[in-house]
Amino acid sequence: MLKRIPKYKDLRIDENVDYEFGARCGFNGMTIKNDGSAKGVQRAKVRIGRHFHSGKDCVIRTSDHAYDRGYPMVHGALAGYTVGDVTIGEFVWFGDEVLVMKGVTIGDGVIVQSRSVVVSDLPDLAIAGGHPCRQFSARNREEYEFFKGLKATNVDKNDPDGQRARFEKRLDDWKRRKLTSL
Repeated sequence: MLKRIPKYKDLRIDENVDYEFGARCGFNGMTIKNDGSAKGVQRAKVRIGRHFHSGKDCVIRTSDHAYDRGYPMVHGALAGYTVGDVTIGEFVWFGDEVLVMKGVTIGDGVIVQSRSVVVSDLPDLAIAGGHPCRQFSARNREEYEFFKGLKATNVDKNDPDGQRARFEKRLDDWKRRKLTSL
């Protein structure tokens, strides 16, 4: 049975999923499922690092039918289910309708395109997409580390320690480098 987590109004999660979320996660209608929850399936664990953001209607599935146990799929209750934990790093961004399957680990700083189906691990800083999801590019580590290091609370009007100016200068430098590399 799916339940809502009071702190995350846009998240529904099966009652037999243990979870651990970092600070400042945004879910936008995500569902985390461990199918067969009424059928005694083992518990699954989902870990999501800080500053995770998903587009609308993403799903994490921590279980599959155990189709390799000799029972036809129409008798799924007899075949049972297999369960795998899911780990998602920090500063990860999903587009709309991403599906993550059981047993997957997604590294820090990963960007996953809309409607991708993630069936295998993705390394840190991967830019990936498709069905099945594959890495096709990577984020610039230096830029990622810089932006990750900015404190969101200091990038505002008050900006007591000059982070906004450094942020804007770095962004301008980055844009210039991109334009000159074309």
